[in-house]
Amino acid sequence: MNILMIGELYRFGGASEMMENLAKGLEDDGYAVTRLYGYNYAKYSTDERHFVLFENILLRRLHNRLRYWLEKYNLGNLYVSCYIHHLIRKNKIDLVHFHAMQGGFISLRDIKRICKKIDVVWTIHDTWPFTGGCMYYWDCLAWQNAACKNCTEVDLKMSYKNTTVNWKRKKKALQKKGIYYVAPSKWMFENLGKSFLGGEKLTLIENGINLDVFKPLENIDALKCKYKVELSKKILMFSAGSVKNRYKGWNYLRDALTQLERKEEFALLIVGKEADNIEYLGISMIKAGFIQEKQILNELYNIADIFVLPSVQDNFPTVTLEAQAAGTPVLAFAVGGIEEQITPETGWTVHEISADSIKSEIELIFKENNWAETVRVKGQMARKRSEELYGEKRMTERYEKIYAEAKSHT
Repeated sequence: MNILMIGELYRFGGASEMMENLAKGLEDDGYAVTRLYGYNYAKYSTDERHFVLFENILLRRLHNRLRYWLEKYNLGNLYVSCYIHHLIRKNKIDLVHFHAMQGGFISLRDIKRICKKIDVVWTIHDTWPFTGGCMYYWDCLAWQNAACKNCTEVDLKMSYKNTTVNWKRKKKALQKKGIYYVAPSKWMFENLGKSFLGGEKLTLIENGINLDVFKPLENIDALKCKYKVELSKKILMFSAGSVKNRYKGWNYLRDALTQLERKEEFALLIVGKEADNIEYLGISMIKAGFIQEKQILNELYNIADIFVLPSVQDNFPTVTLEAQAAGTPVLAFAVGGIEEQITPETGWTVHEISADSIKSEIELIFKENNWAETVRVKGQMARKRSEELYGEKRMTERYEKIYAEAKSHT
């Protein structure tokens, strides 16, 4: 079977990572997979069978100028439409698989046209497909009943325009088009059921990762020396594609660390864009920057004693899976699909979203005389659970069944 996968950002973010993981798993099983992305902001060289719609900067600037009018009048983009249909014809595509589709690189009208001509599966990585604009709705439920308005999320300071119009357009464009919608978490599956997509074909398939890449390593002291980490420190790790993305909750972790007692005993390992701009917090910091190499990421996960994930809303974050597969337990807010990823045996979750709750939990963890043994055992259980639930092969096989079902109804 020939698959065309479409997503927003090339080699950036969890949705892109999952798209690539699945594509490689399918290729190992004999599928031919073509990847198409909207943007390549980091200007990485594209691999074979990888394409970027707006790779050319002049073309991207032109699109950005036209985007306002395309969205305002719900128009299609002729260039995008022709590009996609050319790939479909050239590569004899049997099925299109959507991933993250926000960001303005493709219009609702273009999505609708694709669905008319070919079978479509859509993995819902965030809530954008069924809201008036937001990728995560915080505590607003207006998207459930067409009450979306031009709004501002006070807590996250993010604003969304034309939300009522966008919500209605999405409902018209996406309902009853034969799309197979896949939710990576029970939380997202339940949200889909409460949205205007509740009557569509919905499936739950948890994301998976390569457990041969992300795994526990030996000789951790040597790794700490390699990355210039003091052996005596208790290592906390934080990672995000964009560190200061408000959804990722850096502000909570930052404030927690500034209040932390006995700061001299800790070090913070930061991975992600903008890490170099993080201000000094009175605690030792190792700023690793944005890292693509999975082997290096796995080594950094292994260095950490615990991984701290202060996301205020998230679907099924990849970093949780990677850290746990590496045998590093995770401390996180109990939000979205994160609560499904972590059990009391594999890590810690806190229900109050505040800097104080993170600070208190960190101090409680490391206050124990045998904290190192507790962390070790939780890490072992996290790895075991990863092997049972979050292997790349398990995810790939379940998607293959969805593809077969979609084609059987053609």
